[in-house]
Amino acid sequence: MSNDIYSYIKENFGIEITDYQFKRDYIKEPLKITKNGVGNELPFKEDLEYLYLILNLPVSLISLIFNLTSSPIRKYIKKFNLYKSKELFLKCKNNSMIRKYGVNNVFKLPTYQNKIKETKLKKYGSSSYQYYDKMKETKLKKYGSSSYHNIDKMKETIFKKYGVNNISQVNDIKKKKEKTFLEHYGVINNFQREEIKIKCNNEIGKEKRNLTMQLNKTFCSSKREDEIYNLLIQKYPNTIRQYRSDLYPFNCDFYIPEIDTYIEYNGFWHHGRKPYIGTNEQKEIVKLWEKRSKEINDKGELKKSYDIAIHVWTISDPLKRKTAKDNGLNWIEFFTIEEFMNWYNLLT
Repeated sequence: MSNDIYSYIKENFGIEITDYQFKRDYIKEPLKITKNGVGNELPFKEDLEYLYLILNLPVSLISLIFNLTSSPIRKYIKKFNLYKSKELFLKCKNNSMIRKYGVNNVFKLPTYQNKIKETKLKKYGSSSYQYYDKMKETKLKKYGSSSYHNIDKMKETIFKKYGVNNISQVNDIKKKKEKTFLEHYGVINNFQREEIKIKCNNEIGKEKRNLTMQLNKTFCSSKREDEIYNLLIQKYPNTIRQYRSDLYPFNCDFYIPEIDTYIEYNGFWHHGRKPYIGTNEQKEIVKLWEKRSKEINDKGELKKSYDIAIHVWTISDPLKRKTAKDNGLNWIEFFTIEEFMNWYNLLT
């Protein structure tokens, strides 16, 4: 065992402490059982606060440092009123995942992905089984429509009671909501809060927005995408738009369950008209877009669309291709409607 608490933490947990002085060296002077034989000595509040809040370590790690079980550590945290904010808690969770598995999300683990495939194969007879067929079957049986969403029932109930489709349109409720927000947060709208703005930009926020847009059918789509969808459902009625899965965590334009195929239609200009592979010609286009992104439009604003295009063409799209390849997916992309039609006409 190391001679002091600092060496012990560095050697065993890879954490070097140079900006804090512990009030007690818990290696030279370990916490002892109390005189009555029940419980342990408490670590100093400042030491626990430093490890739990400043270093943002999980309870499991702190308990090892103090050579205790997790239970007394949790009691001490409660006793000292040391509580993490939600943002700090999520960051701690991600750091723990990285330390333990090398990734910040369990879905990225190959072993986890293989386990999902094995379970699906064992339970449903297919490693690529999706639950949408079962969901549609249940909705059809219960509500008479395979595409039924509870939001329809909610709107119907609200309209009967208040004469509007959305509860937020009721003046009394709207004023009461604004008053409550003003008293608690100093703003009249939840989206004016800084923590909510941050949350909306993280992965959880994106996932919730995607789900909401799927339910309300408010995803932006082009005329070409609508045409492609109408053609696909003629041969594959179960085709899904804006589909995500564990193996492909992006909003795929179309997914065909019958042939387990993902389709991306990259007909917009910001997809570069062809895959980005870093040729000199493509690099020149990126330089031109970078230059245009610094220009001012008619509204006196920067042309942010070019920054978005650079990100989509050089980062987002290559990541999608790599993910599909790494996970062995049936994945196709089309840059023109002609490319799609050539493929479509070959389908049986």
